[in-house]
Amino acid sequence: MKNHVTIIRLMLLAICTSMLTACEKSEKELYETCAAGLVYIEHNIYYVIRTGNEFFQYSPITDEFYDYRNEEKEVRTYGTGAIISEDGTILTSQSVVTASPIDRYAIRTKLLTELNNARALLIARINYGVASYTDITVLQLTNNRIYTIETGNWDIIPHSEYWVKYVYPDTHNQIIAKATPMESSEDLPYALLDLEDSIPNPYIFPLASQTDKDESFFSKIEKLIKKRNELYIIGFEGTNELNALQLMPTISAKFENKSVDPSFIPLPSGEAKGRNGNLIINEEGEIMGLIKETTDGAQGINLETTEINRPKKENKN
Repeated sequence: MKNHVTIIRLMLLAICTSMLTACEKSEKELYETCAAGLVYIEHNIYYVIRTGNEFFQYSPITDEFYDYRNEEKEVRTYGTGAIISEDGTILTSQSVVTASPIDRYAIRTKLLTELNNARALLIARINYGVASYTDITVLQLTNNRIYTIETGNWDIIPHSEYWVKYVYPDTHNQIIAKATPMESSEDLPYALLDLEDSIPNPYIFPLASQTDKDESFFSKIEKLIKKRNELYIIGFEGTNELNALQLMPTISAKFENKSVDPSFIPLPSGEAKGRNGNLIINEEGEIMGLIKETTDGAQGINLETTEINRPKKENKN
């Protein structure tokens, strides 16, 4: 009888093992499944400076002023987003969509410094007798701008646009669509975007379930590692333009360093390359966390997946 019980137990164990093995995907299978749910995000952010009837722009990324009619400055940041619902809700890192707050005093100080330096050079050219008619016209414009800013009659108008690119993994065909941020708090580590165009049959990323709400995200990852479950990084890497033709997501190797720090989890060396919004996923394709590039250039992981609230979209019809 004992032998029969032992045999039955071994059979059940073999069945369970085979079922668990069948659920696990190889890196290639995981990539082919999850790549269909990723989007590449471009955030265009710039400020329009209005001085009277004159307009020019300021890039918070390069901290430079420029005439948008004659110059092009870097006003874009990039990141990865994951489609997490059928209606096109995109999850990404808050750092992908957040612009630095406007510091009116700092911008005013920098602008006046640059205008006064330009005026000094123009006056020097006039005094040396080498100024052209254009120099005199520019000097008048510069004087007007200085006066307008010093008297407070100027405005800063922020502009923020979000575009996403979806690449069909099989055909490499691409769609570029506008996205709008959904209501969220800047205190959260994640942000939600609303995709304006529909994508047929995307992979919908599930959020990793967390039975104990009091358990920290890092504790959950530590448990996964101890169980020898694997974690992967998937997303878009490097700095690329939105209209790049060969921009496809990549999946990294497994975590090389299994040690877990209470506030930081090391990533595979050279894998994530600081791409904000890249996903940490488990073998089932569930989102475990998001990569955020910190101010010192290090890579950290954030996101309490159980805390994500998806607000209902308004009916556009």
